[in-house]
Amino acid sequence: MFSTLGFGFLGITFILSIYGAGAALYAVVRGDDAWAESARLAMLAVFPTLTVSILALLALLVMGDMQVDYVYNVISNSMPLYLKLTALWGGQAGSLLFWPVCAAVQTWLTRTRPLRAG
Repeated sequence: MFSTLGFGFLGITFILSIYGAGAALYAVVRGDDAWAESARLAMLAVFPTLTVSILALLALLVMGDMQVDYVYNVISNSMPLYLKLTALWGGQAGSLLFWPVCAAVQTWLTRTRPLRAG
């Protein structure tokens, strides 16, 4: 269940990211502030969807669901809980989930800045 939930939200995150990148590119080419704002909102929507994916992966790690390839490769059932939680960073796929989260947090922190200088 958690693997399906996490994968589904990861797919939604991917679609939002592609849309956000396209909207940002269109905003730059056309100089359209509405598309720039749409790209910013898409980036902000990435945060909750990716957070659900990360939480699902953490749940799989804590439960020790060895049917998931990532879990099988980074933990063993004899590991204590704190090591299972930090195993999220044990593989490239888990650690790369945090880069878009960082970008979404940065977008949220700079949300009150004007879209263009001047």
